[in-house]
Amino acid sequence: MTNAHLGRFFQRLKMDKEQQMKILLWVIAIIFIVGLLTITGVFKLIF
Repeated sequence: MTNAHLGRFFQRLKMDKEQQMKILLWVIAIIFIVGLLTITGVFKLIF
């Protein structure tokens, strides 16, 4: 493996990490919204 290959490899790893972070953020946001909807739905049922 030459330095150029290593650089390309690390660049691809970095891109994958950024994509993983975006996916993780989306998953957290969806869970948060669903949780919020269920909480408000529960409050509507109670009151």
